This record gives sequence, C-alpha cells and structure tokens, in this order.
Amino acid sequence: MVQVAGQVAALVVPSAGSQPTEQDILAVARERLAAHQALASVTFVDRLPRNSVGKLLRAELRALASPGAQ
Repeated sequence: MVQVAGQVAALVVPSAGSQPTEQDILAVARERLAAHQALASVTFVDRLPRNSVGKLLRAELRALASPGAQ
C-alpha cells in the first residue's frame, strides 16, 4: 500500500491462477484495516518495481498508484 495525495492505494500482484477483483480486495481491506486506513483505490500490476538489490522503488509505486498513471 502507498499513500497518494493523502489517500491509501493498494498495488496488487495477483498470484498465478487467481483473478481477484477490486471489490474482493476492498472487502478484505474493510475487514482487516481500521477506518482511517481504508483503501481509496486498487491497482493491479504484473510486478512491483524493485532496484538491483531488491528494494521497492517507492517513487515508482506512487507513480503507478496515481490517477491517470496507466
């Protein structure tokens, strides 16, 4: 999850053979997260951006989660 413009967005990499919907992800998040952590959006991606050491590239995550990024 990343925070974009003050709202929490989820970037989801579905496991092989599964096809979750945005509604599925939002339902699970509502069950497990506090109200102030509620997801504003869900974006499905093929992979998360990482550097050569394997760390997540947070700036690229935010860019992927931004409205109109795709």
